[in-house]
Amino acid sequence: MPDLFPGIRIGGSDDYVELRVEDGILHAEAVGSATGAEARRALAEGLQQGWLRLSMPTLVDMTRFTGSIDWGAMRDIAAMAPWGQPGDAPASPPSRVAYVTRDSLFSLILKLMAAIFPHARHRAFPDRDGALRWLRQPRPATAGRQPVMAAAPPEA
Repeated sequence: MPDLFPGIRIGGSDDYVELRVEDGILHAEAVGSATGAEARRALAEGLQQGWLRLSMPTLVDMTRFTGSIDWGAMRDIAAMAPWGQPGDAPASPPSRVAYVTRDSLFSLILKLMAAIFPHARHRAFPDRDGALRWLRQPRPATAGRQPVMAAAPPEA
């Protein structure tokens, strides 16, 4: 049975941030020139409403994002809560964040995200299917926290 959460959409018709939870995975999508303030507001509302957990697998879809990353907003979001921290069990593995992007230089951004959100494992993918497969895999007891850029599938 799928999770039933209302989701949040902040912004206009062409430029927005949308959050929703499906089957225990947080789906965050930035579209157009969505702003860091919109992302910060959406995450704050999800926390306030109680359906956004601090350590949940997350898919960040940036394939339709045309804006620039607001690093100040990213630091504000990191300060909002201890994102990705293990629950009661200190040996639990870090949460995972999968970024879907067509940007081949995104590995540089991954390193910055890993520095801002150190309690999560970050990885980039060229498509949603690969990202979701990684997020749905059982988490090993010990997982490295280095950012990884997934290889694009071979051309047909």
